[in-house]
Amino acid sequence: MMPARETLQRLLSGTLAEIERQRRALGISSEMLAARAGLSRSTYVRAIGTASARPATVRRLEAALAALRSERRAVREPDTILIRAVYGGFVASIAVHMGVRPDDVHAQDPRLGATADPEWRRLAQVRQAAIYLTNTVVDVRQARLAHVLGLTPAAVCLGLRSVEDRRDDPDFDALLERLTADVVCALARGEAA
Repeated sequence: MMPARETLQRLLSGTLAEIERQRRALGISSEMLAARAGLSRSTYVRAIGTASARPATVRRLEAALAALRSERRAVREPDTILIRAVYGGFVASIAVHMGVRPDDVHAQDPRLGATADPEWRRLAQVRQAAIYLTNTVVDVRQARLAHVLGLTPAAVCLGLRSVEDRRDDPDFDALLERLTADVVCALARGEAA
């Protein structure tokens, strides 16, 4: 009879091999998968190379792979590209105003919920504001946003509520109003063309 520890390691080893196989089949870079799982690329490479990792690390990789796979499927839906572009534009604009890099916002996995980390919270505020503007200015339904962005409907709802609460800050409210006006003007110019 095989000891429980050895059995667990064998299962994890097989799971890691399957994660790597699926990652390659989907054409996802190891950097992208590692970042989505909240891991460094070297941690991912070490786990795959040694076929050994903690169960929590394997679960994070599985969840990240599932989210990336879901996003790939969502891209095929007609309005997904437009929603992602609008959301990405809002992320870029808000990030510049809040002094963070848009790439950092996109690389962060919102599902990690690292609310004790000030940098995670700052990036989350950018993401929530972009979700808010995509919902209110462009009128994308909450459920659709959740699907396109790979979030739960509850996470989108909580993010919208958080932004509504932050609108009491005059500077933040002015930023949202300015960005809303910019988008409305841009849409009006596009319709007139």
